[in-house]
Amino acid sequence: MNEHVLDVLVRLASSARENCKLEIVSRYRELWTRLDASARQRAARSPILMLDFRFSDEEWWRGILAQSAMRRKSAPSATAFPAKWAAELLRETLMLAWTTVRSDRRAGVFLFGMSPGVAQLVAGLTPPIIDRLASNYRYELRPRWAGFLRYWEMLLRAAQATSGEALYEVHLYSLQLLAAG
Repeated sequence: MNEHVLDVLVRLASSARENCKLEIVSRYRELWTRLDASARQRAARSPILMLDFRFSDEEWWRGILAQSAMRRKSAPSATAFPAKWAAELLRETLMLAWTTVRSDRRAGVFLFGMSPGVAQLVAGLTPPIIDRLASNYRYELRPRWAGFLRYWEMLLRAAQATSGEALYEVHLYSLQLLAAG
């Protein structure tokens, strides 16, 4: 999944026609466009999903899963993915999260940065609910730490380095960021 996220971010950076408001793309466009397939694979080995869908906000999840909220829609923002990518990425993220927490809640908590309460709610989803969430709330999906530009710069530079040590350090750093939460 991380590799797919990185592929999307590289496409956004490479497309002159795409008006991407994601600052991690616009600020580091040159680094993104130099991120070849092998560098993306190295960066994708992060132990944490590089996406967030309010996985630590149990109250928000309870609200959107209420019957009346299922018809509302989120609005685009500067930290959201463009529409053509958002629903697809969210559907894949939720399907992965759903299957993960159904088989191992602790793994879901760790890999997705979920609170235990959100993991329980995600485990109770069904494919039709996942589809509705992906359609209606796609603009809530964010690159993890989208506002922490330094993390993304470090990741991009480390992925392009020949030494695996720099990337290992960034992956450890991502664990620290998640724990600090």
